[in-house]
Amino acid sequence: MMAASLLAVVQGAAASGPEGGEHAGVVLLVGAFVVLMVVAAIVDALSKRLKIPFTVALVVVGAVLALVADGVPFLAPIADLEVTPEMVFFVFLPTLIFQSAFHLDAKALRANLAPTLTLAVPGLLISTALIGWIMHMAAPWVSMSLTWPEALLLGSILSATDPVAVISLFSQLGAPKRLTVLVEGESLFNDATAIVLSRIILGVMAAGAVSGDALVGGAVEFLAVFFGGLVVGAVLAWIAGVVIGAVESDSFLEITATTVLAYLSFYVAEHTLGLSGVMAVVAAGVVIGGWGRLKVSPSVAGYLKSFWDYMAGVANALIFLLVGLTVDLGELMDALPILVWVIAAMLISRAIVIYGLVPMTAKLPGAEPIDRSYQAVMYWGGLRGGIALAIALALPDTVANKDLFITIATGAVLFTLVVQGLTIEKVVRHYRLHIPPLSDRMAQLEGLISGKLRTIEQIPTLQAGGLFPPRIAATVRQRTSEGLEHLRAQLDALRAEDLDVQQERRILYLRCFGEEKTTYYEMFSKGHLSAAAYRNLVHSIEIQTDSIARLMLSRSQCGSRSSCKT
Repeated sequence: MMAASLLAVVQGAAASGPEGGEHAGVVLLVGAFVVLMVVAAIVDALSKRLKIPFTVALVVVGAVLALVADGVPFLAPIADLEVTPEMVFFVFLPTLIFQSAFHLDAKALRANLAPTLTLAVPGLLISTALIGWIMHMAAPWVSMSLTWPEALLLGSILSATDPVAVISLFSQLGAPKRLTVLVEGESLFNDATAIVLSRIILGVMAAGAVSGDALVGGAVEFLAVFFGGLVVGAVLAWIAGVVIGAVESDSFLEITATTVLAYLSFYVAEHTLGLSGVMAVVAAGVVIGGWGRLKVSPSVAGYLKSFWDYMAGVANALIFLLVGLTVDLGELMDALPILVWVIAAMLISRAIVIYGLVPMTAKLPGAEPIDRSYQAVMYWGGLRGGIALAIALALPDTVANKDLFITIATGAVLFTLVVQGLTIEKVVRHYRLHIPPLSDRMAQLEGLISGKLRTIEQIPTLQAGGLFPPRIAATVRQRTSEGLEHLRAQLDALRAEDLDVQQERRILYLRCFGEEKTTYYEMFSKGHLSAAAYRNLVHSIEIQTDSIARLMLSRSQCGSRSSCKT
């Protein structure tokens, strides 16, 4: 579907062939899509081997392709491919947003909704004002003419964060779930805020003056567009959930329903109703990923996850390759003095928003404090990506500095991806956020021990079947026994250093709750439990699990065992 959408949206973006007809344009677009997919697959393999962030490698390779495409025959289809805002907004964005929202834990999002919305709305407004003010003040120093509305428009473009590269790294490192929810949740909501805000600023620029009525009207429009998008997405997700619930183990229909939901919610909200398409997709993904997940047939659930992971992977790869293809090194070098100020403005505004607003959110009702280490990762992980570039590309031609804004957005995206994207792992490791929780470390060791014991038990059976001689069997048994003793020593050391009776009892409870939750899902999948009964039972388990997890977290943060109160 993505290939078809790409063809429909950007038809004519590539150069026409010798015949100059519509058919030649379609052929070139298909060729461009194939070439980009092949390049993305090669980059993925090399980035894993060289241990380079995938998204950073894609941007670099895209920039190289932009330089050499004209002289390489098989790269001809991408030589004149133009990156349009419609390509980003209507083809790639719904997939990326829906996949993130679908996999986002709705319960964890609700628990962290206060800091997430604080960063996404007031935080983005503050960032926009700060970047706009700094760039307006710096304009004379870099020989740039920038009015106040234009400066604020630039601030709105550069304030939206894109956590794709960071979330991918979090997944590899095993970063805490709450940190992932905070970073991803902020991005999902502030994308919509940035798009709506830029639209309002463009309206003010078109009116030619700022008045009290314009400000009030802008605030009302913002609320209507933001929350209207949520309503549209939620309603369409409910309809899709009902449809999916009426289907029995039909992977084609159920997966198609979610695909239609992702694109239809964005199209209806953004194009038809003039609301926030991003917020519509966020609401649709969260609803169908929470309430609607129980409507999906158990036999299809695994396919559905794999499908959306793949779709998001394709969209992610193509969008970052296209970002690289838009790079014009000559224009970037000419704009270097401006980019220095822009980068400084982004870093300063991000620091004020994170270290100023985040501590205040702990005072909100029901909110939990956010650790200083989390704040550091959230600050340095505030990368810019496709949204900033798409907003800049979508600016009307009446904006005097449109070309400059596109160059600035491209330079900002490159800086955050290359500099911050390559160093965020060091920040995560510095604060030891890559170390799994105590319960996970124990489960990993005990799983390895169980595997070693199973190996030792199976050696006589395999030997009796004549698969290998006694000498090899003895060698395998000896090595496995040595590994088993080493793992047991690690487990004993972990118990001695970090565990007391209370902690070990809590870990046991967590494992029992996990087994109980698995049993309930099996009963639900076999029709022994209704959806309502399953939700109630799981909710009860999650309340008890959260209570124990908070006790364990407070225990791990209080230092030595002797200083803790049990």
